[in-house]
Amino acid sequence: MFNYETVIRLHHTDAAGIVFYGRFFTLAQDCLEAFLQQHMPLASIIHSGDFSIPAVHARADYRRPLRLSDRLTIQMTLGKLGTNSFELEYQLKNAARQVCADVVVTHVTTNKHTGAACSIPETLRQVLEHLR
Repeated sequence: MFNYETVIRLHHTDAAGIVFYGRFFTLAQDCLEAFLQQHMPLASIIHSGDFSIPAVHARADYRRPLRLSDRLTIQMTLGKLGTNSFELEYQLKNAARQVCADVVVTHVTTNKHTGAACSIPETLRQVLEHLR
């Protein structure tokens, strides 16, 4: 499991002052990037790696609103881990530790040059195991 602390900023919100639904995916991506920065910097994957990890499916369930300046903890865990895909599960909790949203994103590892699905590299697989 990985915990990521953040705060809701103006650009996360809509005209009603609550987090716009699409921003939950941005917040989940921010969490993933913070995790990778500690274990396998995303820049190294993008610039020198032979693979990429595009998201191929995403879903979210919204439980309670988040508002401007709310403190937020995002818990990221590893869901399914396959041969060439993996699922990351996120729970977004407010300062009272109430679940505000659940987000699930499925990634597929692809060959950077051909775009074809490929096996998850062992280095990435080991990094993902930190999330169990």
